[in-house]
Amino acid sequence: LGAERVRYSADAKGVNPADVDAVIAVIGETPYAEGNGDIPPSGTLQHSSRHPEDLAVLRAAAALGKPVITVFMSGRPLWVNDLLNLSDAFVAAWLPGSEGGGVADLLLRGPDGRIAHEFRGRLPFSWPREACQTPLNAGDGQTPLFPLGHGLGAAQAGASLGRLAETLPAGGCEARSEVSIFARTAQPPYELLVASPTQAWPTRKISDDLNATLTFPSEAQPALTMSTVQLNTQQDAKLLRWQGPAQLLAWSAQKAALSVFPDAALVFDLQLHTAPRGPVTLAMEQAKLELTPLLRGMALGEKRRIVIPLACFAARGVDLARVEIPFALGADAPFAAAVAQVRVQTGAATSPDAVDCAR
Repeated sequence: LGAERVRYSADAKGVNPADVDAVIAVIGETPYAEGNGDIPPSGTLQHSSRHPEDLAVLRAAAALGKPVITVFMSGRPLWVNDLLNLSDAFVAAWLPGSEGGGVADLLLRGPDGRIAHEFRGRLPFSWPREACQTPLNAGDGQTPLFPLGHGLGAAQAGASLGRLAETLPAGGCEARSEVSIFARTAQPPYELLVASPTQAWPTRKISDDLNATLTFPSEAQPALTMSTVQLNTQQDAKLLRWQGPAQLLAWSAQKAALSVFPDAALVFDLQLHTAPRGPVTLAMEQAKLELTPLLRGMALGEKRRIVIPLACFAARGVDLARVEIPFALGADAPFAAAVAQVRVQTGAATSPDAVDCAR
């Protein structure tokens, strides 16, 4: 195969099947290192739930009717049954760093048409058959899709896998009924941030120090002051005092699939300290709801459970299957309230105290 016959496409769209003999689809995870991991409570080991663009590429490639060789780069075994079903050959290339050329050497023959480099790598881990199959190690009694030590050479034909199951458990692997976002501190994988709605000052991460009083952007220019107080139990709440435009938000790089929780709502406890002198908004992603009428109906010192059905945010364009910012409370004029126990809760949308966002 001469280099002059190679064609590149970022998404396999607009390719004329007559122009290609085969498709090499290079997909996978982006590089990462240590951290909390990127599988949220509502998630599974499914790669395409975090990278749906990869599944879209393989679907477009398979639609060409030509052999599809998938090169999958990852830092771990993942559940890829949907990707395997669209592939004629599948290479687990891991994350090669700066040595991606070594992968190409294995895929292509030498100038003489012979195999220049043999596939010698073998799986150092078992590969999951199901989306929640962890831990998966030798001798643990589970049946993997590919066992520890599996691997084929260039001249070996693999056994037919048939059509692999693509079903996923509702609610994720842990099948939780609640996702905790803030409980005394931000709950992993979430972080608490303070941001300026006008981008007048940089976004700041909130320290987990419960004894600290924080002022943003500075003591000389206070837009939001935050301290720890008791609302239900000792040091369980943040007392937020607004003087100017600022927003407190919970963020995670992991896109949580909140859509798997039936009749779910965003729920938090709030105690009013100072009535709002201007608009107060609650947002999920970029979709905002006006909380001012509800707050102005509360007495000073009153504590209330605030319940906002997730359907309210979905109706305003939020993709509940991919949520990075589940909670953002903002104001631009004097207002003060204590907030505790922020969570997404199954079934809460049908409770009597749920907000009717249609009104």
